[in-house]
Amino acid sequence: MRYQVNVSGKNILLTQHQLEILMTAVQDAEQIGEKHVGTGKGSQGYQMAYVPTIEAKQPHEWLSCLCVADDFVDATKLAMKLATTE
Repeated sequence: MRYQVNVSGKNILLTQHQLEILMTAVQDAEQIGEKHVGTGKGSQGYQMAYVPTIEAKQPHEWLSCLCVADDFVDATKLAMKLATTE
């Protein structure tokens, strides 16, 4: 079984071990964002209406993955190999 995870707009396939390492690495990571506080009340953004924020986020709040069967991965790799040999 493989796991499809979206990282920076790229869909990557991870093994279970790799997914566990990723989840451990980002546990308790902080997320940079911004909060709307009203026109002229902020320090950045459109009409100075936003302030920066840094919040702790757990992986289950922002990271999702799809299960991908090994047969699908193997079949896709075979199809790619056959397509390049023709």
